[in-house]
Amino acid sequence: AIHFLVVSWLTLFCAFLNGQKQQTSPCPKLFQYEAKNPNELDKWFGKITLTTDTDLIGAVWLLIIFDKPVLQLGTKFGQKILRLKPTEFLVQNLGYTLYADTPVPVRFFVKYTRGEVPPKLTEFRINSRIACPEAPSHRPPSSGIVLENVNSIFSNKTNKKKPEGGNIQAMSSIYIDRPVLELPDIPCGKVAETPIGLIAFGENTIPGQWPWHVAIYNFIEAQMRYTCGGSLISKKHVLTAAHCLTKARTTNPVKIDILTVYLGKHNLNNFGQEVQERKVSKITLHPQFSYNVLYNDIAILTLSEPVKFTDFVRPVCIWDDYIALDIVFDRLGTVVGWGFDENQQISNTLKKVEMPVKTHTDCILSNNEFFSKVMTKNNYCAGFRNGSSACNGDSGGGMVFPKQGTSGADTIWHIRGLVSIGVALQGQYICDNKQYIVFTDVAKYLKWIKDVLNEK
Repeated sequence: AIHFLVVSWLTLFCAFLNGQKQQTSPCPKLFQYEAKNPNELDKWFGKITLTTDTDLIGAVWLLIIFDKPVLQLGTKFGQKILRLKPTEFLVQNLGYTLYADTPVPVRFFVKYTRGEVPPKLTEFRINSRIACPEAPSHRPPSSGIVLENVNSIFSNKTNKKKPEGGNIQAMSSIYIDRPVLELPDIPCGKVAETPIGLIAFGENTIPGQWPWHVAIYNFIEAQMRYTCGGSLISKKHVLTAAHCLTKARTTNPVKIDILTVYLGKHNLNNFGQEVQERKVSKITLHPQFSYNVLYNDIAILTLSEPVKFTDFVRPVCIWDDYIALDIVFDRLGTVVGWGFDENQQISNTLKKVEMPVKTHTDCILSNNEFFSKVMTKNNYCAGFRNGSSACNGDSGGGMVFPKQGTSGADTIWHIRGLVSIGVALQGQYICDNKQYIVFTDVAKYLKWIKDVLNEK
């Protein structure tokens, strides 16, 4: 018994000594360890100082990395803490603005296995950019949200140069004059009245013009990446492409806790008051989705909580016209998205384009080697092939048409297609305006969509 007590006492004493050792900060100006509490042998406290040289408006992500596994990290900064790995934690503070040259202290604690050497902080990042260890000659730069839209479609020019950049260098302020008021349940497919007319073919859109289009972000490799578009079809459901929500070359869905959906967004740099953020509670892939050739490339996201309908966030109608494809042959459908521009750069501003729906025969004859492998009865192709198209769009984004008999301010929009795949997307970072794009035909999945929406 005495031997057991001595061993136990020595174990505790060694743990105490380990915890009392003064850790060395990798960036003394921006992170300090606090004095150890002798009554807490499995915990230490520290303070990080957040600083930036340009305003980070609307969202701050703080990634903290350790040299060994951590059991728990706690802080009052932000709304949610994600444990990405045993050694990496992401603190999300959405709606928060970190102003330039205005340091903000963030106190946190780390809990670890009692009796072991405490884990050490080795690095932290602010909005994906490394702030600690400090670079010898410069401070942490701004935002660092990465745009990863490799599934963009046609542009004005064909440029074989891989697009440079993609990192947002500053989170700009874009103020909306119209008040953001929650509206009662409203009919689908209706856009708020605005004194500004429609935007010309291929040009920028205006805030609220396509209120159902959403931006889907994915947390990948310690960065928030914009990956796909989608369409709001109810207060809690977003329709998108299945390949946007699966791990590469599999039918396995990604983890829901790494997804974030932004609604009401017009500029990717802006997280203003009109933008709503929702986490995801469920991913429903079509049961016959095939990743090889993207058959049945359709999925539905269930949001963690209902959205609020405003002038900037509204649902699109599900297609309820004839499901036969010939009803839309050579009709112009509208596609919107944050795709590549004519210079092969990611467009931060939502753009639109109109393109005609073509027959399967047209598609296959244009490129038999490609389209003969991917065309089915449940998809269709669309686009111009004359080199003059100014088409920008995102995978998962919708192709919409005005309902028959509606026009002008009374137009009701319903969704017929989802951007799925194109020849230019096969491992290349170029937009080929000489090829058609394949769309999943939403009209062929109406029963499946209804069943998912009616699930309890």
